[in-house]
Amino acid sequence: MEKPKFKTVQEMDIPAIDLSLLLSSSDDGREELRKLHSALSTWGTLINN
Repeated sequence: MEKPKFKTVQEMDIPAIDLSLLLSSSDDGREELRKLHSALSTWGTLINN
């Protein structure tokens, strides 16, 4: 059986960003900002309304 050419969703590391932490100046807020930067650099944007 041939392996799929693309990773399945289960194999991908899809980031979840807590937007409420982005306004915080705490270490958690800075970490969330780092995660957001990484997600936008890697994945681009996806807005789910």
